[in-house]
Amino acid sequence: MNEFIKWFSGDIWAFADALITIITVLGVSYGLYKNYLQSKKVDIFFKLEDGELKKIPITLTRKNVTRSEISGLLGMIQKDSTLRHNIHSITENTYFNNIYDIQNAKKSTLYIDVTPKELDQFII
Repeated sequence: MNEFIKWFSGDIWAFADALITIITVLGVSYGLYKNYLQSKKVDIFFKLEDGELKKIPITLTRKNVTRSEISGLLGMIQKDSTLRHNIHSITENTYFNNIYDIQNAKKSTLYIDVTPKELDQFII
């Protein structure tokens, strides 16, 4: 029993306790940083074929940038909300990769490629 008490009051325990404390502080700091990144706003633009950008007047936080949230946002700015919007580029793999990059804090802006005809569906 005496040896057991010595172990908890000795140098080994002090080192282990300090190591655990440092790891915990680093883990909490990393979690706070990731939460900060996820709460940043992301701008969304329509990008026309000639490179012209049209900013969508509504922003999302990074954690809310999902395919369904963006589709709902596009539905909110449609001229005729009874119809479903039709944009070819949002069915391509590049679009999904861009969303993935935004969710992982590699990008902070989403560009949706549109033709002038596709852009006519929206109030911008």
